[in-house]
Amino acid sequence: MRAAVWVALGVPVAVALSRSRPRGLLRARPVDALYGIVFGVALRGLQGWLEGLGGDPVAWPSTFSADGFLPESFAVDALSDTIVAPLVEEFFFRGVVLVCTYVVLREVSERVGAGVAAVAFSTALFVAAHQLVSDTSGADPLALAAVGAVAGTFVMATGRIWPAIAMHVVFNATGYLLLAAGTLLS
Repeated sequence: MRAAVWVALGVPVAVALSRSRPRGLLRARPVDALYGIVFGVALRGLQGWLEGLGGDPVAWPSTFSADGFLPESFAVDALSDTIVAPLVEEFFFRGVVLVCTYVVLREVSERVGAGVAAVAFSTALFVAAHQLVSDTSGADPLALAAVGAVAGTFVMATGRIWPAIAMHVVFNATGYLLLAAGTLLS
């Protein structure tokens, strides 16, 4: 299922990047990694805080396991969701959807309004796509909206996609680290 989704998102990315791309979109700077670490960890903390708003203490996340060990597929799932998913998703939602929306709206609106609308639209599609293909519940949609909004803001503010990808990688990686710790400590 994941591979099919990644191909469905990857084809428009390949077509779009082969035709045109904003100058500097693929440029990387060392500070992009720092942005990713700081904001990825902060957004994971935000998700935990949102989960705790219901009044009950937030339990450690864990995988179903009868013997207290991680499932055999855990490492593959963690690597693919931590490396491949952020690359494909950010290139699609920020590199294609956000950029195209901004270019279209910039023709009929001012730059700031077009930027805000492009971030909002790409974020809404990002959240909707996750709700279609995975089991999101509780604070997950709000956390995903925050991830999408921060990623979109990075692209609009820096003109580069790598801070968004780095943040998404760290956000997903910290989720898997918490899942592993919760499972192994249970």
